[in-house]
Amino acid sequence: MREYEMMVIVNPELSDQDIDGTITSIKENLEQIGEIKEVEEWGRRKLAYPIGHAEEGAYYLLTFNANPEGIDGIKKFFSLKKKEVMRYMVIRR
Repeated sequence: MREYEMMVIVNPELSDQDIDGTITSIKENLEQIGEIKEVEEWGRRKLAYPIGHAEEGAYYLLTFNANPEGIDGIKKFFSLKKKEVMRYMVIRR
């Protein structure tokens, strides 16, 4: 298993409950492919450039261990979450 970091920017137009639900579904998906080490909530921040009509987003940093094959599953998962998740990036630590 390798260690990864994932930054997620969640749509700020969602309610706090919907944001929590989105993060919970992301964590459940990650638990299927590996082990979550840490989840940091960075809060709402101004974006460097507008995405759609949004100028801010709810930022989360997740650290996890997974096999490289599982990362492709993350891409498929986020393709289904386009309304909730504005951007995401996974990097190997």
